[in-house]
Amino acid sequence: KGFEINPEDTIVFVRGSITNRLTWMDMITQLERAGFCCINSRHCIEVCHDKYRTMLFLAELGLRQPKTVLIPDKEASLSAFIELGSDYPVILKTVTGTHGVGVMYIESEKSLSAITQILYKLDKNTGLMLQEYIPTKYDVRAIVRNKEIIATMKRPVVPGDFRSNVSQGSNPTTIKLTELEEKNCIQAADMV
Repeated sequence: KGFEINPEDTIVFVRGSITNRLTWMDMITQLERAGFCCINSRHCIEVCHDKYRTMLFLAELGLRQPKTVLIPDKEASLSAFIELGSDYPVILKTVTGTHGVGVMYIESEKSLSAITQILYKLDKNTGLMLQEYIPTKYDVRAIVRNKEIIATMKRPVVPGDFRSNVSQGSNPTTIKLTELEEKNCIQAADMV
């Protein structure tokens, strides 16, 4: 039956993986043009849905990130590894995805080649990127609203794994960010 909404008293929260359905993205554009506050904006969704594109935006700010290269096709894994200029192990990621799915720890050229080939066989249009592996005990997530950090969490690496996703079993805790970390988080949020 529908209902009326008013941009003066309505905030639209966008949930789920809508980026594969262009009609939803077009609806967000229509709502934004009508003056509704959409969280997150279409621009933000388009940037953040693609890990490589996000990396490029954050690189423009000069934020430190792991060395990263694209693997453009199933035959290019070795040349991408050489371009990366790193040693094994490395991290292979699909450019889209969430919850740690599509993030792989690669220990050898044979593994890199075989996994790249199978992923391109399953989806010839898949996007893959290769990153240097940086050992860590945890990662940090921050939520920024209006240039203010309103929430943070420290996600320890899952025992027996290299990922720190809650969906993979990490048990998050609170964390106090340093002044530099707060500044970087706000800059990153502004950029996307």
